[in-house]
Amino acid sequence: MKVRFNRVELLLPQDEMADMIRVMEDLFDTKMATPDLIESEQVLASVNYDLGFEVFGPAGPTSPLQARLDANGGKATVGPIVWEVDDIEEARARILEKGYTIVYEFETDDVHQLHLDRDEMHGFGITFTQLKHRHR
Repeated sequence: MKVRFNRVELLLPQDEMADMIRVMEDLFDTKMATPDLIESEQVLASVNYDLGFEVFGPAGPTSPLQARLDANGGKATVGPIVWEVDDIEEARARILEKGYTIVYEFETDDVHQLHLDRDEMHGFGITFTQLKHRHR
């Protein structure tokens, strides 16, 4: 299975996302998109694949991400560390064969992600992703 680092995600309260994006743009002299709303997940997210960086947060008080922030005292935290694979089904088979648990799966036209159980990863979020339209 071919694996390469894709990005690290930073979870922030919604009211801090714009400033963090501004800081990253300033620090790295780059541009990040205005956060996209992933309505089905109640998530806002802005990704810069060239930097290997994502800013994401809850899209409102009922977002599951809000509970994660609340559990962390309302403070920003490192979200998943994401590795990209060419074949998500091969990754799934390997994860399950090794006895690890996939707790959440997310798929759109552009991406397919498998999120592993944080408890099995010593509290870290580990995600495998396949970008369906990535140019190699």
